[in-house]
Amino acid sequence: MESNKLESSTAKFIQRMELGGYSQQTIANYSSCLKDLFQFCAGTSPAKINYNQVEAFLYKRYLEGVSWSYQNVYINAFNLWQQLTFKQKRRNYDRFRPKKKQALPKPISQEQVKSGFSQITNLKHKAICSLLYYCGLRRGEVLNLKFTHFNADETISVTGKGNKTRLVPCHHISKVLKDYVAAYKPKEYLFNGAGSLKYSATSLYNVCKKYFHCHPHQLRHSFATHLLEAGEDLQTIKDLLGHRDIKTTQVYLQVTTNRKKSAISKLVMV
Repeated sequence: MESNKLESSTAKFIQRMELGGYSQQTIANYSSCLKDLFQFCAGTSPAKINYNQVEAFLYKRYLEGVSWSYQNVYINAFNLWQQLTFKQKRRNYDRFRPKKKQALPKPISQEQVKSGFSQITNLKHKAICSLLYYCGLRRGEVLNLKFTHFNADETISVTGKGNKTRLVPCHHISKVLKDYVAAYKPKEYLFNGAGSLKYSATSLYNVCKKYFHCHPHQLRHSFATHLLEAGEDLQTIKDLLGHRDIKTTQVYLQVTTNRKKSAISKLVMV
């Protein structure tokens, strides 16, 4: 019975977002956030989920290393869910909104990347991590990938923030993807979950934590940082990441500068 209520509430939320003209990316992200909350509050009907439960859920995600930006996605999703689903009893979760931290991206080392991939034997896990690191995709972009997004020229049409679509080469991981598809035979979405068409954000996070001891977005940061350190130009990296403004990409210049300073500081001064 409880399961039916959760599914009904999620379906109603998705339907009302679609009627409201929200982008497919936003609908996918917000419905995934809602499913995460329902899983955490198992045994509580949607209408009875209270502030304390939402606060406990957000704190748990914070302890798990969820970024400032994704904490805000959760809060935006829950606010909209209340607005569209419980119009008479609308709640606002802005009180839990974290203050923005001006922190630099935290890439992992190439040695850590190599070590992580060497431990992966599960084809699905390897395909997921390859898209995050070797293509620089965001977590949501990986979860929303469908077969129709793959092109004959071995590129992926990726729709990112602001409904902006970019082409990302995937020829270098084509064997990994083909091996995965042949073994798992996924339906509609490239990555299916247990009993669902779409893999969950929590499962993806756990995969990255298991092999690389990092958040999924850190693999994307590492992709950009390692390309820059290898001599790739900033404009190309910007296009691969799907940034609107090159100023967003320029933060990686500061990261690599700090890494160089750290390397030099290891020299013995005479």
